[in-house]
Amino acid sequence: MLLNEAKNKGYFSYDVLEANSSSIVSGGQYTATYMLSLKMTTQEGDVMIISDGRAVTEKEGGESVSDLGTVINSGYLCDIQTLLTKAMDYCVYDHLFITENEDGTYTVNEDVIRNYFLEVRVKSAKNYKKTYRTAEQKENGAKLEISRIKKLYENYLYVSKAIAKAKSNDSDFLWYGEIYTYDSKGNVIKEKTEVRPFGIDLYKLNTPFIESGIPDIANTWYTYADGKTTAEGLVACVFDFTSYQPDLQYETLGFLRYLIETYSGY
Repeated sequence: MLLNEAKNKGYFSYDVLEANSSSIVSGGQYTATYMLSLKMTTQEGDVMIISDGRAVTEKEGGESVSDLGTVINSGYLCDIQTLLTKAMDYCVYDHLFITENEDGTYTVNEDVIRNYFLEVRVKSAKNYKKTYRTAEQKENGAKLEISRIKKLYENYLYVSKAIAKAKSNDSDFLWYGEIYTYDSKGNVIKEKTEVRPFGIDLYKLNTPFIESGIPDIANTWYTYADGKTTAEGLVACVFDFTSYQPDLQYETLGFLRYLIETYSGY
């Protein structure tokens, strides 16, 4: 539902042909986290909305952790700061698509992007070889690629600034999880535990703005607490499939921007 709305409103580039969602639930003797692990073997999914499991815990390595805690310690997710850093590197340093100017503006290097599209993307993607055959088709594709890079960089800037603004107002809406390191006996080495921002806490993002007319995300996505529906505990996360889809990975920033623009005042 949210993905389709985000796509229809233009938050994604031409690379996103369709936006579908599915529910991952327990089945029989298998937990939801196990069912998720099966999808991860085929790199299914880009973003996920999951409860942080405040009322549900599982035993892992002798420690009681939430469902989301289990997921982040399985290495499926990209933490938000790393996502932003990699997106900036992808645009500015790795491929030189974008030049950041000293006055705070930026330049889109269209010739560089056009060459990347023709020499890398068209030749490496099977469906692109079929779609972009003639000179006219390739030129139209290059224009779409230029728009993709520009949108990607704009999404990176927007999400980065929104996070910084919220933090400056003491209203950090990121969700932080712990990454554990275990000893040879399976016990957590506490001094090696890392805390990283693995998603957007939708309740923290949305709640301060509902009274001002911003839509209540709990009307669309919710969990239960004390017999009532609530968005408390819901987290929007990003899967890390950068090694499998280095160009598509950063479309996820479009979804994060959609969430922030739609459900907050940042």
